[in-house]
Parts: sequence; C-alpha cells; structure tokens
Amino acid sequence: MMRIVLLSGILCFCANGVVAPGKMQTTTNSLLRAGMPNVCPYRDVQMTLVNIPCVQAFTRLVKVWKPNCGGKKGNWCLGHERRTQYYRTYKQQYRPQYMTNYKCCHGWNQLPGQSGCLYSKY
Repeated sequence: MMRIVLLSGILCFCANGVVAPGKMQTTTNSLLRAGMPNVCPYRDVQMTLVNIPCVQAFTRLVKVWKPNCGGKKGNWCLGHERRTQYYRTYKQQYRPQYMTNYKCCHGWNQLPGQSGCLYSKY
C-alpha cells in the first residue's frame, strides 16, 4: 500500500507507512552516483596484499673433476667451484588501494528507493 505523507513542506512517498523527519537515515548507497543531487564523492582506502616479483641468488659449492692436477698430464682430481643460480620469488607487501565512493553530502538524507539525496536534515 502506497501512502503520501506531507512532512513540513516535503512530499514523501512511503511504502511502509509514515516516515518522521527524525527517523530519516543517511545511507551509503551503492546506487548513488556522481551528478545526482546532493551526492558527494569520498575516497576510501583499503590495504591489499600484493605479490611483488623479485630475483634471488643462491650460491653453492659443487664438486667437479679437474684435469691435469698436480702438474701431471692426464691426472684428474676432485675440486670445488661456486655455482650461482637465480630464481624468481615473490615478496608480499601491503599497498593502499583507493576507491571513490559516493554518499549524501553533509546535511542531506536519502530515502530508500530514491535517486540522489533530496531531503534536508535541517
């Protein structure tokens, strides 16, 4: 049932009965957009976990057979050499992610189902 209620010079359409001026709510509504009356943008910050690629080096000693050891031709001996390997890894870091949301400007309210903030608090 749809009722039409006149509150201090403001015409309100209500589906669930009478809405008193003190009972109006300021809502953050996803239906609010830029360009609607009395709708202001605000910046919301959310910290998100991001994987940042980086390269790590890993050095190890490897056993190798070396020819001509001890000055003698054809003589083989066991030696060690350093080998460096590179691999990709990820570092996790928190970074801010900024989003623009919209809500009623200060002093204005939105009734459910209305586009924009058309009702003054004062």
